[in-house]
This record gives sequence, structure tokens and C-alpha cells, in this order.
Amino acid sequence: MAEEEEGVERAEGGEASTFLSRLDSAERSIYDKYAERLSELDKMWREYCESASRTLGDWEIDKVEILERLSKLTGYNSRVEEEINELKVKAEIGLIDRDSMAERIERLEAEKRSMEERIEALRNALEEIERRAEPHRGRVLLALLPSSREEREEKIRELEERYQMGEISEGVYSRTKSELSKILKYLEG
Repeated sequence: MAEEEEGVERAEGGEASTFLSRLDSAERSIYDKYAERLSELDKMWREYCESASRTLGDWEIDKVEILERLSKLTGYNSRVEEEINELKVKAEIGLIDRDSMAERIERLEAEKRSMEERIEALRNALEEIERRAEPHRGRVLLALLPSSREEREEKIRELEERYQMGEISEGVYSRTKSELSKILKYLEG
């Protein structure tokens, strides 16, 4: 309770001790109850912001790995498709017999279908995590956003500078700028 009074006193510029001393015991009990609950909410909010920031940062790193895997799988699938086409051409001009071609194509098409299913599953997983991460990005960004319009505009300039210097990717820049713009519109009414 002493911490809460100190916090209120600091926040109110010394007026807290004045108004707290004028409360009767029932009023003080109500005040203390909500001061304690609000302090707990403040603590939970700080913990949420820290955890969300760590999780979102980790996700940005892991997302790169998923995108690389998607790229490799897509490339591999394209190579399988090329191999199927090549086998068909070779069979048409008589370089390989049709029975041999049919068996190999059947095996390659099964492999291709399996790969396409995996690619689709990986894309769906990526989209699902992105969809779920989006509200957390907005919440954390809003919590970190400076209160004055000038400070917010400065943050946008800093973001643009970091992008131009190559410190952040185009994707991160675009998403962050879009989120900032939405928040600014929201804050400006």
C-alpha cells in the first residue's frame, strides 16, 4: 500500500497524501481495493507487452525459415513438373518406352501431389499465425506509441530511415507503417 501511495503521490504531484488523509476508513478501503487492482493490471499489461514483443520478434525470425522452406518446396515441385514434362516429350519422340514413362510419371505425380499438400498446409499455418499475431502487434505498437502527434510522426520518420538504411526488410517496413497509419487515424478520431 505504501508503494501505491508513493505511485499516486508521484503521479499526482504530492496531492495524493492530501486527499488520502481526508478519506474515512470505508472510502479508503474502496480506494485501496481499486488502487491495488489497477496496480495489478498495470503489472499484467507490462508483462503482456514484454511477452508479446518477444513472441512477435521470435515469429519474425521463424517466419523467414518458413518462407525459405516454402520457396524450396515450390522450387522442388516445379522441378518435378519439369521432369514429368520431359518424360512425356522423351516418350513422344521415342527415347523411352511409354510403359517406363507411365510408371515414372505416376510416381512423380504422387510425389508432386504430396508436395502440393505440404505447401498448402505450410501456407495455411503461416497465414493462421500471421492472422493471430496481427492484433497483438497492434496492441503492443499502440502501447509503445508516443502520446503526442509530433512524437508519432518522428517514429514514422525513424521507421522510414531504418528501412532506407537497410536495417529492416520491406515487409516489416510496410506492415509496421500500415499499422502505424491505422493507429494514427484511430487516435485522430
